[in-house]
Amino acid sequence: MMNGIIAGIGKALSDEFKDTYQIYMEQIPQGFKEPCFFIQGINAAEKQFLNRRYKFNQSFVVQYFPEEDKISNEDMYFIAERMMRALEFIEQIGEEEINKLRGTNRSYRIIDGVLNLFVDYNFFAYLEVPEEAFMEILNGNYQTKG
Repeated sequence: MMNGIIAGIGKALSDEFKDTYQIYMEQIPQGFKEPCFFIQGINAAEKQFLNRRYKFNQSFVVQYFPEEDKISNEDMYFIAERMMRALEFIEQIGEEEINKLRGTNRSYRIIDGVLNLFVDYNFFAYLEVPEEAFMEILNGNYQTKG
């Protein structure tokens, strides 16, 4: 599930910025090319509700690394606003289906020249429980007193 959301975030950023920035989803390699985005899951939690229904809460940070010393805070704010709009709704890319998710608690901060955008994706899902094999035949011997 986490990988599907990360892929959906990457697709939303790619659609918004038209492949002009490199998007890293695993690790940032040493000597990476700027400007670029880095997507990282920072928290994941699940809570069981009735039967097989679960609520998943997943938090992410998307970091934007601008070209070194070539961008003003005004430009960073413009990019942050575009990122906020792009990540409001994403498609969770899964093996069998695509789900639309809404980003909540979106906020951003510029820390040490790097734009950090925080977003949560919360959703309910039904998890398949493997069926246990039932006994096919039960033999019993009964005797009565009397």
